Amino acid sequence: MRRLIIIVNAAAMLAACQSTGSGSASPSGSFALAPGETRTLRIGSTYRPVRVCNDVGSTGLVKAWIGQHLPHDMPPGVCAEDTGDQIVLRNESGGAVNGVYRTLPYGPNSDTPGGYQWVIQF
Repeated sequence: MRRLIIIVNAAAMLAACQSTGSGSASPSGSFALAPGETRTLRIGSTYRPVRVCNDVGSTGLVKAWIGQHLPHDMPPGVCAEDTGDQIVLRNESGGAVNGVYRTLPYGPNSDTPGGYQWVIQF
């Protein structure tokens, strides 16, 4: 289990290092935050459905603001969905946290988000 967590964390950090500059928009990606760090991610020029997940191997809580909506408190293993054109993430823990984000399909046949949270259980 420890080996899997190390591999997942390493992959998230490599993806974060390869990401483009903070001024560009990306519809999906990963993040790694140091204790107390805050980061803003632009995901496009228009509001769209977005899912953000705090990795199950993270050390603590991530607070996420998607668009102009109220914040989501996400302990390890929890995802949140909302609509927005940017994500603001803050590490509320005393250790490193990792996670992923992505835009979701939007249309008449999709489940559009509305401030939902999920707990990932294995």
